[in-house]
Amino acid sequence: MMKTTETRACTWAAWLLLAGAAAAQSDTILFEPVPRPENLHGASLALDGEWLVVGEPAESQDAGGGRAWLYRQHGSEWRLERELASGEQRGNELQGLRVALDDDLLLVARPYDHDVGWRAGSILVYRLGPAGWSREAELHSPLGLDSFAFGYRLATSAERIFASSFTGVEIYERGPSGWHLADQIDVSYHRDLVADGETLVVSDQTASIRIYELGPGGWGLRAHFRTNGGSFPYVTLALDADLLAVGVRAAEEVQLYERVAGNWQAAGVLHPSAPWSGAGFGRAIALDGPRLCVSTGDGYDFDSAQSVEVFERDAGGTFRFTRRLYSGATYNGEFGISLALDGERLAVGAPAELSVDRGSAQLFELEDDFARSSCVCAQGPCGNAGPGAGCVNGILRSARITSHGSPRVARDDLTLVAAGMPPNVACFFFMGPQLGARRVFGAGLSCVRGGARGVFRYPLRASDGNGTAPLGPGIVAASQAFGTAGGIAGGETWSFQLWYRDPLSMCAGFNLTSALSIDFR
Repeated sequence: MMKTTETRACTWAAWLLLAGAAAAQSDTILFEPVPRPENLHGASLALDGEWLVVGEPAESQDAGGGRAWLYRQHGSEWRLERELASGEQRGNELQGLRVALDDDLLLVARPYDHDVGWRAGSILVYRLGPAGWSREAELHSPLGLDSFAFGYRLATSAERIFASSFTGVEIYERGPSGWHLADQIDVSYHRDLVADGETLVVSDQTASIRIYELGPGGWGLRAHFRTNGGSFPYVTLALDADLLAVGVRAAEEVQLYERVAGNWQAAGVLHPSAPWSGAGFGRAIALDGPRLCVSTGDGYDFDSAQSVEVFERDAGGTFRFTRRLYSGATYNGEFGISLALDGERLAVGAPAELSVDRGSAQLFELEDDFARSSCVCAQGPCGNAGPGAGCVNGILRSARITSHGSPRVARDDLTLVAAGMPPNVACFFFMGPQLGARRVFGAGLSCVRGGARGVFRYPLRASDGNGTAPLGPGIVAASQAFGTAGGIAGGETWSFQLWYRDPLSMCAGFNLTSALSIDFR
């Protein structure tokens, strides 16, 4: 059973420092190959292994009928392979509004295609073979009705195609003679859909979630949940095996559901980590394994997306905030309007809305297991144990350090944030290349050791009004002032703690956080 999700309280001062320095920026930016007015390059994304598909639905007549672009990874580079389009290029078809990719199957939707009816819709189906990607089929609206919008939502899994329309969801399977309509699910005015294996999840106009599973008699309704979306029914979905994430922007949260022994049940709620980011929280979500990524806004525009928060699930089943991602381009361009996650790699869409801007797809490498907490206070020097963090201080809180950004020395964008201290007290971070046995030091425990190189102290600072203090970005550059012995280099592990004044402590006037070890790369 998954535990209720934890969110981390962060003060305005600490987070503003993070925002101003861009806690983590993209490794690769793929701008639209052919700039056109209102291209919306990056409005949809699909990522699987070495392949990336970027949708460019091109809303305006001047930009044509839209398209998708296929990229392939070559070492550290992403190279454009080809354009994916119907070839007709009629205006306002929204070709590329949705894309999907699963192993050797690639889909590009044309929800406003006019071939069999006005805005009836169609889907381009591509297959990867020895000679590369080639078009395998073109699926049209099964009813041919005007405004059917076939393919407005799209998913593929286990050699099936799931395509939304005005009246419901059409499910296609591939047989000896090609693709055929295998089933239909009546969910009028649905908003989003995701599929994984033999599970399909659909949201409807009441912000309700319907979960369908494939059984001997076909696709049947397995569970039905009502979210607290209120009068704003637009929810987003992400599904990975037995875990479902539901972004509910009206409630500024992501709700988690888990399948346990065949039954779906509520498994936790995730809230934004920063005080200003709630308005757009959940605009887009992506889930893969232990990692969940959530687009969030700027606090003013309900529909906006300005950054992406990354949460990772620990061994106990709890999702914890780990970092915030920002656009690497000069113009934000609705950064985070679309997400695609595959393992440790995240693609983020930023389709600029103004004709003077360029849309982009931005790629991030999400480093795994580079930060580890230790030196927790299981038994304090004055009966002040603080399980999971430092020893309890005079305001009855336990202080700890968390990391934001990456451990890449070349980027030097890592930021450490210490929280849980008394407000407005003197403090400083210190680091060493080793960890040793716990030693009583003031009202806390010291574990950082210098070995042959020594322990190095960063400049004195003060906690803010909520007991928080950041270090970085620029931790690596600042360490060069310590000389050869204290200069951080790639391939090294350094452990950090923070010393702080604890004026209300019963046994000493100072205390320590728990330790955080960073594997720099």
